[in-house]
Amino acid sequence: MIKKLCAVGTVLAAALAVTTGCSDDSSTSSASGDEVTRLVQVNADPSLAATVAFHTSVPEEMGYFADEGLEVEVQGIDGAETAAAMVQSGQADVVQAGGPAMVQFAADKPDGLVAVYLNKSHSFRVVVPEDSDIRTAADLKGKTIGSVALAGSLYQYGRAVVEQGDLDPDADVKWLPVGYGTQAAAAFQDGKIDAYAGADVFNAVIGSLIGSSMRVIEVPSDTLPAFGAWLFRREMVEEQPEVVAGFIRATLRGMIFTDANPARAVDIHWKAYPSSKPTDADKDGVAEFWQDVVQERLELTYLGTGEDGLYGTASDEQLTTTFEFQVGAEMLPEMPDLDVLVDLGLAEDYNDFDADEVRAEAEAS
Repeated sequence: MIKKLCAVGTVLAAALAVTTGCSDDSSTSSASGDEVTRLVQVNADPSLAATVAFHTSVPEEMGYFADEGLEVEVQGIDGAETAAAMVQSGQADVVQAGGPAMVQFAADKPDGLVAVYLNKSHSFRVVVPEDSDIRTAADLKGKTIGSVALAGSLYQYGRAVVEQGDLDPDADVKWLPVGYGTQAAAAFQDGKIDAYAGADVFNAVIGSLIGSSMRVIEVPSDTLPAFGAWLFRREMVEEQPEVVAGFIRATLRGMIFTDANPARAVDIHWKAYPSSKPTDADKDGVAEFWQDVVQERLELTYLGTGEDGLYGTASDEQLTTTFEFQVGAEMLPEMPDLDVLVDLGLAEDYNDFDADEVRAEAEAS
């Protein structure tokens, strides 16, 4: 939340302690005297892995938050819906979320959540080992597909991929819950599954464990925009638009820096959040693996422009197509009111920075 700071002053001349009331002002002053606004950012990743570097450690280390007069506290939360609920209730200020968490708390009231920056797309993918003879969604007929569980967005997206191969996801393929990581890798190695319905990090980890790159079974829905967004409370967007735009602008600079120099971004993140650094990070190839994962996450999911050339936007037609797909795939229970859910009125403001300057800074870092 935007923290309210309650100042306690002592009037020494009168030898009296005077306590002031808590102010509604969300700002305090830095040591230099500049005004600072404090925000709490929650992330649906309790471990705060390096994939969140671009909107946490990188803008902090590179001074992008400070340039906007922001002091950002980062919290890792178990589950996107829990994190979004914290923003809605005022326990936090901003969250990046998609799917049900993106729409559940949208409302035309002060504490309703509103999407101010739309993600480029998403990182859900059905993958197979590189040497697999499965090339298209239609080739999945008669195969067994693994997923973390037989419920949730990853599973529902996998079913939608099968349907895009003109197959029946109940009759034409088999499904097996195999978790992720070592359990999912073992399922491939033991011949129990032929494909896996996961997301970028899950898929990359499996590939590293089985010693194979993972090939995506490409379908049209892989590039649908706006599967997720940066969400703020409506009252904050209306009352403090400069703070909202400043956070997104700092985050965008963090994205571009990270995309231009993922090695430096991962190093920054592991120093800022030592517990997120893998225990085998010093082994050959581990740091490079995470650099590739971080860059892939950015390029698949976050860093892209809309038809207007601005980061974080999408047309009404694109939004309708995306959300109709998610409803049809049973990733969402019903079509949201897009006029209530999305407000891109700050897009020009948060795009007001020099991207080439950020890239040059990253390359020189």
